[in-house]
Amino acid sequence: MKKSVLAMLAVAVLAAAPAFAQFEGELSMKMTMREGSGTGRAFVSAAGTRSELDIQTAQAPFRMTTLMKTSNPDVMYMINDEQKAYAEVDLKKVKEQAAKSREKSKE
Repeated sequence: MKKSVLAMLAVAVLAAAPAFAQFEGELSMKMTMREGSGTGRAFVSAAGTRSELDIQTAQAPFRMTTLMKTSNPDVMYMINDEQKAYAEVDLKKVKEQAAKSREKSKE
């Protein structure tokens, strides 16, 4: 479940990055999946983006916050407020892995 949500988020962020350059504001989302449902919010400005996901599943609630700076677009910061920790995600590597995965699925 976590991997599918992370993959969806990474793809959405990568695909939407060009659109964010021309938009400033807040997006609110309501999500419904087989595994559960939840809400999401994205804040977009010239400085960067912040997204917050809050998903309820039968197994456990899932919360995630991500930040991307316009000054460093190849790095996404995943913030875990509960553990007071964060991780840096190299988006160049994510793009390369997605391309390899698409090529494997074509074989």
